[in-house]
Amino acid sequence: MPLFFRKRKPSEDSKKKLEYQLCRSKEAGADDILDISSCELSEVPSSAFSICKVLQKKVFILHNNELRSLLPRGCDIKSLSTLKVLDLHENKLTCLPEDIGTLTSLQILNVEKNRLKALPDSIGELRLLQTLNLKGNSLSELPSVVGSLRSLRTLDVSDNNIVQLPKTLAYIRTLEEYCPPSQYLLPVLESDCDKQNTDCFDGLEEAWQNKFSDYEKRKEQKHQQKLAFERHLEEKQKEHTELILMNNSRKENMLNSVRQEQERVEQGLSQQQRAQEAERLLVLEKVRQAEDSISNRISNMLMDKNRQKKSAEFLQALEEDRIRMEHLAAITQEEADSLRKKEVAAAMQKMLSESCTMNLLQQANDFRRRCMVSEAHRSMENLDRKFDKMLSLQVLDKSKAIAQILQEEEMQKAAFQALQLQKDAVHGYIRNQIKLIEGELMQLTRLEIKRRNLDAENLQEILVDQRTALSDLLQQLLKQRDQREQELRQVLVEIEKKSESNQQNYWMIQYQRLLDTKPLSLRMQEVGVEKELVNLLCKLSAQHYLPILAHHRVTTEALRHMSTSDLKKLGINEIGIQKALLKWAQDSHPQGACKAVEQEEEVAETAPSAPPPASPPVLPNSSAFQMPSPPLTPGTPVTPSAPSPVEGPGSSECVVCMESGVRELLLLSITHNAFRMSKPSLRVLYGSQTGTAQDTAQRIARQAKEKTAAGSSVASGFIQCESLVVFVCATTGQGDPPDNMKNFWRFLFKKSLPAGSLSQLDCAILGLGDSSYPKFNFVAKKLNKRLLQLDASVLLPVGLADDQHDLGSDAVIDPWLASFWGKVGTLYPALADVIPLRDDEPLPPTYTFHFLDGVKEKTDNRLSIPTEHPVPSQSHPFPCRLVSNRRMTDVSHFQDVRLIEFDITGSNIEFAAGDVVMMHPCNSAEDVQQFCQLLRLDPDATFRLRATDAAVPARLPQPCMVRHLVESYLDITAVPRRSFFEQLLTFATNELEHDKLMEFSSAAGQDELFSYCNRPRRTALEVLADFPHTTAELKVDYLLDLFPEIQPRSFSIASSLQAHPNRLQILVAVVSYKTKMYKPRRGLCSTWLASLDPAQGEVHVPLWVKKGTMKFPKEEDTPVIMVGPGTGVAPFRSALQERAAQGKTGEIFTAEEKVYVQHRVKENAQLLWDLIANKRACFYIAGNAKEMPASVCDALKEAFQQEGCMSAEEAEQMLTAMERSGQFQSETWS
Repeated sequence: MPLFFRKRKPSEDSKKKLEYQLCRSKEAGADDILDISSCELSEVPSSAFSICKVLQKKVFILHNNELRSLLPRGCDIKSLSTLKVLDLHENKLTCLPEDIGTLTSLQILNVEKNRLKALPDSIGELRLLQTLNLKGNSLSELPSVVGSLRSLRTLDVSDNNIVQLPKTLAYIRTLEEYCPPSQYLLPVLESDCDKQNTDCFDGLEEAWQNKFSDYEKRKEQKHQQKLAFERHLEEKQKEHTELILMNNSRKENMLNSVRQEQERVEQGLSQQQRAQEAERLLVLEKVRQAEDSISNRISNMLMDKNRQKKSAEFLQALEEDRIRMEHLAAITQEEADSLRKKEVAAAMQKMLSESCTMNLLQQANDFRRRCMVSEAHRSMENLDRKFDKMLSLQVLDKSKAIAQILQEEEMQKAAFQALQLQKDAVHGYIRNQIKLIEGELMQLTRLEIKRRNLDAENLQEILVDQRTALSDLLQQLLKQRDQREQELRQVLVEIEKKSESNQQNYWMIQYQRLLDTKPLSLRMQEVGVEKELVNLLCKLSAQHYLPILAHHRVTTEALRHMSTSDLKKLGINEIGIQKALLKWAQDSHPQGACKAVEQEEEVAETAPSAPPPASPPVLPNSSAFQMPSPPLTPGTPVTPSAPSPVEGPGSSECVVCMESGVRELLLLSITHNAFRMSKPSLRVLYGSQTGTAQDTAQRIARQAKEKTAAGSSVASGFIQCESLVVFVCATTGQGDPPDNMKNFWRFLFKKSLPAGSLSQLDCAILGLGDSSYPKFNFVAKKLNKRLLQLDASVLLPVGLADDQHDLGSDAVIDPWLASFWGKVGTLYPALADVIPLRDDEPLPPTYTFHFLDGVKEKTDNRLSIPTEHPVPSQSHPFPCRLVSNRRMTDVSHFQDVRLIEFDITGSNIEFAAGDVVMMHPCNSAEDVQQFCQLLRLDPDATFRLRATDAAVPARLPQPCMVRHLVESYLDITAVPRRSFFEQLLTFATNELEHDKLMEFSSAAGQDELFSYCNRPRRTALEVLADFPHTTAELKVDYLLDLFPEIQPRSFSIASSLQAHPNRLQILVAVVSYKTKMYKPRRGLCSTWLASLDPAQGEVHVPLWVKKGTMKFPKEEDTPVIMVGPGTGVAPFRSALQERAAQGKTGEIFTAEEKVYVQHRVKENAQLLWDLIANKRACFYIAGNAKEMPASVCDALKEAFQQEGCMSAEEAEQMLTAMERSGQFQSETWS
């Protein structure tokens, strides 16, 4: 071994991890765990000891390092005195500290897989130690002090050199003995090898029967034992639950008592503060009075000084007069001098006495003022001491309560650990019993296979005969299918010729003709209805149901096989008429029908069993109509055959579109709900604004394809000719439908649509919304109500998915889809024969990539200015030049808000206050490069898309480069939804990744998916990096199926064309926040816009303008009240600029720190009431949708109650009326 060796330095990742864990443990609210495992440490950092000592950590984890000693230089093990768990396994420790016994609170010590040769004697002082793991060391003996560990429960000394254990271990009463689970098997059926009686077959069979009976008895005993054990386990779980509830209730009671005591202390403190404040004001008033008195005295002294000055001047004048008089009296100079000296001395003596008196007064005044100030200071100090005493008492009470709560929490943890250990033992026993039962079942299965092999030979002859009959029948069906395909091609050619002239408005014209005129074929069918049935309808006064029965060709025989629900599907909703029709059909049973039924029963006996479909309607001329045969085997496809043309006027027109010659086609594409003879044609209609509803619709379509039903997803359409439709719709703005749904919405709510327009439609509605908005799932609720008005059959209650749910929208979507497919399977029995695809079997891709060599990408015309000057739209955006990109907030502010200005010269863009601008963001170059590296794509490669099941996206040029596809089209930074993992699962080959993707795709694994993706906001790009083996198997053709399209982002316009012609401004808050992920989470569009710098070169951004939901009053004199915190000020900035350009001014109130907008509303309640009630002012709210709108509404209702003398209910009604009339509007976002 070398004397000197180089210390191994930890890697950069280990250093970063160590720094991150140490910083995280110091944060406010951090838990009691310090985990610096797997950091390649050769010694424990001293800062870790300081953290454990200061923050009183209870768990210290140091496993998987290179530690040779636990204590570094200069550190004391007493710093770890608060530890309860110390994990040191998989290090290189050769010894433990000699004073490790000072860790008196330690309960778990794990030193597995180290190099310990001996234990210190102080280890016996660990009185609370419960678990001691010494596995995998070099110990040769245990010290006798181990017997002092009175709380020890688990001791593991395996994989050591210990030959003999100390006798003192016997004194540990709490030590539990763990026996490994027995690997025995139950007695199996044994055969006596010594006695081979080949002649006695009956005796052998009797022995087998006895063994089977013994096995059944043992199995029953095991089952009874299992039931008893489960009952015992359930009782224990109930006791545990009651214990937890009792602890929780005690904890809540204690918290309530602490809270009440705290409120009492705070109330006393507030009273004391008010008393101190009153006393302080009194002292200040006294000081002010003293100052006033002093100032009065000083003014009096100044007046005396002025009087003295005047007296001196007067004396001087007298002196001059006297001198003059002395001169006149011929008094000598000496006498005059002596007289003057005497007078001057007397005057000076008088002045000195007066000045001395003034000084004494000044000193007395100063002394009195100092006394009053010192007295005020002493009173303030006394008040401060009382306040500190109250605070110390409050802190002492809190610390006592917290200590008591922590003590109870430790007791609860200990109880939970004990129950967990008991639960683990129970689970181990259950696993062993399951293994034993599986072994017995395996042997029983082998015996059953042997028995079936004996019976298989007898069944082969029967199967050969049935197979021959089925093959003949299959040949007949194939011939009928070929014949039917030829007929359909001819009919399709005729329809295309007739509809080429006016294809756009074809269905609308035909539907209007259907509303205005009754078809000739329907009139002829009414003539062909049985006379007895017509007479019955006349007796029941139900002649209005005659067209329905004629349309469906309902006969007496068909009525015998129908139920009340079938009649309700046809449109006969009156219960009395339903019962009368069914009773009449059962009473009038013709003989011909009986014979037909008997013949059908005979045919059914010879054919293999299958679920019988509902009886079809019988035409008057039954020989000219051929119904499709039921499927003979689950794998045999069935093509329904159309009826043969019937001679006469009955075949001249179609009931739906009134065109002759197309009735045969419609019988194939439209399945009437009353009889459901074949598999349904599913149509999925979605209305989506951000892509969530589109993703859900595509998920339903994939499930439909997996069940081999024809599924498709379209944005809007006409549904009169559909039999089964699923509506997936989102809600935007204030209860508005998405943009791609508006045309369908207007059509569906036409007043000209009759009540029974959709009587042939089976449908289901799934709404996607956010409960933080006031009109939650408004579109789905309104659509459900309208479909019921049009007599559509809604299969199950409308699903209202909520994005605010802990598990997201899938919490509602999963059970709703399970109910939907169960309902469809019940209504359409033909689906029971369908074998669905496996979960790991991929569907065909929607698009295929064809890479081109030597072909450049087609020039992207998005940045070229159009010459025809059309109005910019989503399909034709206008490339506007970026003029400026300025930060509006200070650099030190946490939120980066940008004012971005575009030049819209020559774009024909017009907008008003409240409108929004739309744009498509781009992914960063760093993310594009990482994506191409993960999928091993050449970013400069050129390809051409070919669609297999949809149209090629219009936003992608043809041909296109991979770089442009990833940068401008694929949303690789979005948080992936559950459908992403469902599709990724089909490419998983690695077992671990396959299991994890399977868990994320299942309904039971949505908690794990939420913790993995939604909570840390993990992107799809990061998910691909976490599943490298699956990513390597991902095929490029599935990129557009796996990643959604980048949705356009909308921003409220923050400028006015009147104030800034040819300019468009927006306010953008750059989204950036931290999660547990290493990289900060950033908003795609805001980060992209903030990175654009016009100073580095000319920048163009394609954009278009859309009308907003906020409508400002057209009358200029109407007052407007606008509440817009944060970037919600953008639409109001536009409105203010418009009014300023018109010469209108207004008053602005700003919300400062700790003063919110609702406070401003309350402060100006009188002004707001006057504007709203008397001047019909409009009230607008824009901003975050979390708490601000509700708080402002509550403040506004309080103003109504306060100023308008209203009750709470009247204020609520007034606010609702304002919202309905447009006087109150809000535009919020989450």
